[in-house]
Amino acid sequence: HIKLTHNVCVVGDGKLGLLITKVLTFCGYSPCVLGHHPERRKIVPEVSEYLLSENFREDSVFDIVIEATGNEKGFEIASKIAKPRGVIVLKSTFHGDFTLNLSPVVIKEIRVVGSRCGPFPVAIRFLSEGLEVKDMVEGIYSLEDAERAFKEARGKLKVILSC
Repeated sequence: HIKLTHNVCVVGDGKLGLLITKVLTFCGYSPCVLGHHPERRKIVPEVSEYLLSENFREDSVFDIVIEATGNEKGFEIASKIAKPRGVIVLKSTFHGDFTLNLSPVVIKEIRVVGSRCGPFPVAIRFLSEGLEVKDMVEGIYSLEDAERAFKEARGKLKVILSC
């Protein structure tokens, strides 16, 4: 449960990170985003700050850090910038085995919460109330062009097959 008074950071500016950021800003939050793609700031202009991962400040502290990178480095950063007794929300699905330093979690008494999917009725309601996601779509292809669409999807945010 995130309060409007919480200082929130989304670590990751890929598909998932941007969608999370869009939902947060739609709900009235002004999160910080930490990512690799400065050109994506235009997709989430309401954020308080858009930092490149290599420029993050380890002295920054957040009540809630939402990790959406899908990699080991994202969790490492999240554990550094979560405040003592703060919360890290893991939205990533990690592939493979990782070695994680859990010392910051213990020392700072950080709560780590896994979060796979939210309630779909709420998501549909947000879309009907004006949550804008069209700016994440970088290509629309016919079903007959599916093979090309899958090739084109690499490195893009969202590609849609139109039936």
